[in-house]
Parts: sequence; structure tokens; C-alpha cells
Amino acid sequence: LKLNCDGVVATSSFASCGGVLLDNWGNFILGFSCLIRHCSIIHAELWAMFYGLKILRDRNFCDQIIIESDSIIAIQFLNEGCPRTHSCYG
Repeated sequence: LKLNCDGVVATSSFASCGGVLLDNWGNFILGFSCLIRHCSIIHAELWAMFYGLKILRDRNFCDQIIIESDSIIAIQFLNEGCPRTHSCYG
């Protein structure tokens, strides 16, 4: 399964996030989107991953999952953890 996630922040700092889940052949399984509080783009990207993984867990899609994002930093935080000095920590 592949989870494609994205976050967006408007000039007003109003943010939203969303994603799609695809099977191994690229077929659409489900999609999601949500409004989130005012935040930075990295926070919006991380919220997209969080909500996507939560939906997958709630629907028992717990097999191997590939997460794709256009945010290298968000993927790095997911793989290595967030540095204590970053505003996302905690």
C-alpha cells in the first residue's frame, strides 16, 4: 500500500492536509482531507501523515505501507525522529 500525503498553508497561515491511499497497482482505495489549525508547512505535512496513518490503523490496513510526501524534512522526521530543538518536537 502507498500513502501519498500533502499539506498546504495559505498566506493567512490557515492550513489543510490530505492524502490518498493506493494499492500495489496504483488503484485508488481511499482519500482524505481535513482543515487544521494555523501552522507552518512542516506541521501541515506531518498532520497529513498522522491523519493518513490513523485512518489506515482504524481500518486495519496495517500491512507494509510506503509513505510519499513532497516534504523531505517530514519524511526525515518520520524515519529518524524530530530533533528536540525543532518546533515540532513534543
